Amino acid sequence: MIIERGKFSMVQFPGLFSPGRIGGLRLKNRIIMSPMAVNYAGIDGTVSDATVDYYEARARGGVGAIIVEAAVVDSPIGNEGFGQIKIDHPRYILGLARLAETIKTYNCAAFIQLYHAGRETSRLLTEGIQPVAPSPIPCKITREMPRELRSDEIPTIVQKFVMAATYADMAGFDGVELHAAHGYLLNEFLSPQTNHRHDQYGGTLENRMRILLEIVEGIKAAAPGLCLSVRLNIDDLTEDGLKPPEAVKIAQTLALAGVDVINCSCGIYESGLSSIEPSSYAEGWRVYMAEEVKKNVNIPVITGGMVRSPAMADNIITEGKADFVFLARSLLADSEWPEKARSGRVDEIRPCITCNNCIENNFKGRAVRCTVNPHTGRERKFDFMIKPSKPAGKAVVIGGGPGGMQAAAVLQRQGFDIT
Repeated sequence: MIIERGKFSMVQFPGLFSPGRIGGLRLKNRIIMSPMAVNYAGIDGTVSDATVDYYEARARGGVGAIIVEAAVVDSPIGNEGFGQIKIDHPRYILGLARLAETIKTYNCAAFIQLYHAGRETSRLLTEGIQPVAPSPIPCKITREMPRELRSDEIPTIVQKFVMAATYADMAGFDGVELHAAHGYLLNEFLSPQTNHRHDQYGGTLENRMRILLEIVEGIKAAAPGLCLSVRLNIDDLTEDGLKPPEAVKIAQTLALAGVDVINCSCGIYESGLSSIEPSSYAEGWRVYMAEEVKKNVNIPVITGGMVRSPAMADNIITEGKADFVFLARSLLADSEWPEKARSGRVDEIRPCITCNNCIENNFKGRAVRCTVNPHTGRERKFDFMIKPSKPAGKAVVIGGGPGGMQAAAVLQRQGFDIT
């Protein structure tokens, strides 16, 4: 609750709702919306009404910053899904500008994640083109043999990322995030499991970092006003993959190169359940990874994953384990999670039940839906249908199952007194 004392108020979670800084940006709180593939974009990769409405609801709900889902920098070979945002051509700038402007209307910083799928895709999604990777090592999940990138092709990919960042800057985003996690192309270069090259982009850690550092250098030169985040796997959670000792060294190098924040993550397609975190996983189980990074860098660190409660998120901040906490599925379940926590209405938060219906829809190439929140992805349709009634009366809801609870929530929004 918020306790009034004269003209001041004491927020229940002071760490979580204290201002924070990323580079030159001042954020109103420590809550970051994590990038999640939701497949609401047009089939051509343009920002749709559904995309804007979905992000607007989360910005209005009180997050300090939104990192828009992974946008493809090199289509079609870098595609991973059917409804992904694309950012590899100027034609996308107008739609992206509308999205950035909408997010920023709510005093919410706007980032967009830039990525290339690498080997974690299939010809079904790349218009029949063979996927590419640092080395010809197939992903056991997609079962596609990738083509090894030639050394002379890598500068072109670097430039694709740099141009995408330039488009994001033109669209009005405050920052971009390079996706170097979850087994996608940049993670594949970093990991000894997937990078068996013998040129300047493989072998030693210095060489495996080279493509990422060249992209960072290019973005800093082309768009110096952008904040720059890197989503980094701290542990691939596979036997031969990237491990924390090397990941910490990468984070230190990125900080020296001018990166403004490290967004800590883990897991790849082949690491099993750790990449989708079912309900059997403990709340906050991977915070220790970010904590190790924070001890070794002088820039902010973001953590998250299975952080469900405001109390847990606040403890992470107040105990100095990380500087920011990202929320993902919790914001699918309740777009107003931050504002409810800030205003002392924790008992009104609609919790994520970790059923992974959202992830199942995504894997099938469908628009993401949430079991406990029918508004997700249909914000405009449902908000139009659900308007306060005048005069409102009393309503009795019989039954406490999902249908009954949703009926009660809708009736309350319409102004009814619910029994």
